[in-house]
Amino acid sequence: MLAAGLTAFTSTSNADTQVETSYATSGISDLIWATEHLGYDSPADLQKAGVQVIHYILAGLSGMTDDECSLGLGSIIDASGPYTYTSTWTADEEAALDWVADHYCITTAQAQSYGGTILTFFAGLDAGENGTTAVRRDPPATTTTAAPTTTAAPTTTAAPTTTAAPTTTAAPTTTAAPALYDRFMG
Repeated sequence: MLAAGLTAFTSTSNADTQVETSYATSGISDLIWATEHLGYDSPADLQKAGVQVIHYILAGLSGMTDDECSLGLGSIIDASGPYTYTSTWTADEEAALDWVADHYCITTAQAQSYGGTILTFFAGLDAGENGTTAVRRDPPATTTTAAPTTTAAPTTTAAPTTTAAPTTTAAPTTTAAPALYDRFMG
């Protein structure tokens, strides 16, 4: 089974939907090769085009209306892994994504993975027909992003003190951290 994933960076409107699909290490080289072979900018574009191809063939050309949930693709397509690609769908385009997901009873992330797999298969057929050889590269490195941490120095405030003459009150006294350090530590 093919694994997929890059992120497309596009400006989006509030009506646009972004769908992330992740891919396992196995097959990612094929997905990236197919992306390059077919001239797409990223696997995010390839997986989106793949969904549109599935929709066009099934709904447009064949006029298929019955679902194919019995194929059990929901338990077969794994849309998780270290390589994640995000496709952006306009409201009009999203109709094709939803149709494919509903047709196979899979998630939209699985629909994108299936679309990427289908176009990877078609790219292989095209390469074979044209005598193109696929040079597999090692999978790209994965990166781990840690959330930034912020550390603030603790603050200490002494309670206000009132001093003696019946009509006189001294201003509150506050001790800063360096003064405490000097007094107790050094």
